[in-house]
Amino acid sequence: MEVKIRYLSHDLARYFGSSEKRETVHLPDNAVYENIRGVLKEKYEKATKELPAGKTKRRTLDFLVFLCEGKPIATMVDKSVDPDSEVLVAYADFGG
Repeated sequence: MEVKIRYLSHDLARYFGSSEKRETVHLPDNAVYENIRGVLKEKYEKATKELPAGKTKRRTLDFLVFLCEGKPIATMVDKSVDPDSEVLVAYADFGG
């Protein structure tokens, strides 16, 4: 199955090793949203491997949110992926 990923900015795309704000990832046909989180984490780890381990690297990933149809995929980890939906990678914006 192909799943579309959209990064909110080019800077975010680079954190995941992409030169474009949109890309397609390949998952098994029976994939659930937890699989997408795993793929994104692997891409992030690979793209940022030259960063020093520790707070800088960990904190960046902690301040990101992965959304599908306006819902955090962290709340849908066991649900089947809808290949017609797009996953948005954005900065989690808190405060006001």
